[in-house]
Amino acid sequence: MFPIGNSFLINLFPILTVGFEGLLREVIEEWFAFNIPTVLPRDINYTLPEGSALALVGPRRAGKTYFMYWIARDLVNRGWPHRSIVYLDFEDVRLMGIRPSDFGSFIKVINEEAKAWNDRVVLLLDEVQNIPEWGRWVRTLLNRGRYLVVVSGSSSRLRASEVSTELRGRYIERLVLPFSFREFLRVRGFQTDYLRVPERHGELLSHLRNYVLNGALPEVVLKPELAGELVKAYRQTIVYRDVIDRYRIRDASFFETSLELVEDSFGKCV
Repeated sequence: MFPIGNSFLINLFPILTVGFEGLLREVIEEWFAFNIPTVLPRDINYTLPEGSALALVGPRRAGKTYFMYWIARDLVNRGWPHRSIVYLDFEDVRLMGIRPSDFGSFIKVINEEAKAWNDRVVLLLDEVQNIPEWGRWVRTLLNRGRYLVVVSGSSSRLRASEVSTELRGRYIERLVLPFSFREFLRVRGFQTDYLRVPERHGELLSHLRNYVLNGALPEVVLKPELAGELVKAYRQTIVYRDVIDRYRIRDASFFETSLELVEDSFGKCV
């Protein structure tokens, strides 16, 4: 038998811990080991207000999660330690079943794992609508004065009206939309100078045609070879999850037919 020192047991304790606390530690440590990706800066200003949450709202797949990554990287570039910023995705299967009674454990693990900077910890809570009573969670965090909170969620379950109701005025909202044309050109590496040159003017019009036909959802822009398939997939998801399921439309086929008529008539004189 090998002797087991106290330091070894202390280091092994988080691994042996079972239940919600152990899973939360695992998720947070994965984030600390995660190399925050370099993300295209958006033309969206943000601030982390004291006593209020920053709420990111907008359509599905518009880039809310990656905007959170950009916030994290921007803070690190400004001197914040990585371990003072905690990103949690509440669609992670390990965090399913989280309950209000877990709030104490949540606070405990956050303060065990994160290292406060200037007595502040930044919490980036993605898909926050999956937490029962999530508004109470966020307001309680804000009341403690230690946490700067950013929240976002699925557009099918977290609209601006829900944010207003849940946070009761204790939030600043930022609308995250698909790329603007300026952002689209930046992704494509097109410089908007010398546009009087015919070739440059033609290239600009080509980009504009692509922007109008395929839209500017980030993944569509970044994967042009899959643009058609992605647009169809997003359309189906938005129609069925954000409209039919959310509003419990019984005659889905009639709604689908009506929507197709509207789409076919878009931009036409009637």
